[in-house]
Amino acid sequence: MEAFDVWHYFSRDLYEPFMRSRLDFSGRLQVDALEKSIALTFKAVPLLSCVFKVDNGVPKWQSRPFKGEDALDVVKVLGASVADRYLTGSIDISSQPQLKVFLLRGQYSDSLGVIMSHMICDGAGFKKYLYLLADIYSAIARGDAPTVPPPLPRGSEPLFSGLGLKDKWQIAKSRYSAYAPIRDIPKKPATQQPVRAHLVRVTIPPKDFSYLKSMAKAEGATVNDALMALFARAISDTHCLECVRFPATMDLRKFIPEGTSYGIGNYSSNCMCSFKIKSRSPFLGTLKDVSRQMAVHKKSPAVLKSVLLWEFAFKALPYPILKKVYDRVIIYPRFSFTNVGILDEKRLSFGGLPIRSACMTGTIKKTAYTQMSVSTFKGACTLCCNIIGTDEKRAATEKLLKQVAKGYM
Repeated sequence: MEAFDVWHYFSRDLYEPFMRSRLDFSGRLQVDALEKSIALTFKAVPLLSCVFKVDNGVPKWQSRPFKGEDALDVVKVLGASVADRYLTGSIDISSQPQLKVFLLRGQYSDSLGVIMSHMICDGAGFKKYLYLLADIYSAIARGDAPTVPPPLPRGSEPLFSGLGLKDKWQIAKSRYSAYAPIRDIPKKPATQQPVRAHLVRVTIPPKDFSYLKSMAKAEGATVNDALMALFARAISDTHCLECVRFPATMDLRKFIPEGTSYGIGNYSSNCMCSFKIKSRSPFLGTLKDVSRQMAVHKKSPAVLKSVLLWEFAFKALPYPILKKVYDRVIIYPRFSFTNVGILDEKRLSFGGLPIRSACMTGTIKKTAYTQMSVSTFKGACTLCCNIIGTDEKRAATEKLLKQVAKGYM
């Protein structure tokens, strides 16, 4: 049991702790090979075949004899919207594997929908798992013996192995907050309209995304900076705010010393960004502000503070008290940003079957909390928000994402 397994378990009132990915193929996958591949990944990531229990106030992972077929559903579907409904599903973490794979069989081709527990890993770990599944599937499809890597430690210790006590103390006492509430956006009154889960996606075509990258590079910024700037400006415009604050996910693996072995796990935190955006202010001004702030965050080990303190609390406090500390200390903002990065077409190859499109996204938010997740495949950038709400809220969220996609034009 690791500290951030419990963190994401505690977060269930705010979001369902499951990440999602969808791959659309030009052709058919082999069901038997996929089932065997899933079963073999259980050996590389044993927690996938475990259930989560809290017994007498103690959280535990308990192994179960799950097979590949227990995590695979083969479904005939017609239409992309129907396929997305399966991806809004959930996992019963106390009785099912921590992985659910849908083989969605259309009239002429297949799609693969994968749901994975955030308690197991973060977005980068999820991407690594998809590559592992693809490698094993490809070997089985060729008739070769697949190579299954041994399970590796997934705790946070590697993040601090290169730091001394003095370094850790400096991080712990730094005035750094990865979470801060946004209190100046009025909430709409409760609605009587029916609510359900929605996966809202907008894609920036390769040509437009390439132009955005070139624009950012010319200003000494990254395309991630540009997407954050567009997101901030869309929030500012939608909610009439001159000051926008939200956390952005940061991959902490850069702090792990080279040569250190670590497994698929949660190795990410947040950096809090704040932007002043006046009416009709130029996009490039916001881009430079984002780039400046992110450059500071990327260099500072203070981003490790939330991990360091949570690890200490997890080891020092009884489970019931730990839950009270979490509820009191952690205040989630209205908006957040995460970028999973590029999905490598070669590493995502399932037996050489062509993939038309692919994207990864985060958890489904239960409250007014909205996270924009970003992933890139074949030069196309997919912006996604997962929400539980009315059709009206879905339309408003889609409008926000479209504004992000076109905000630099």
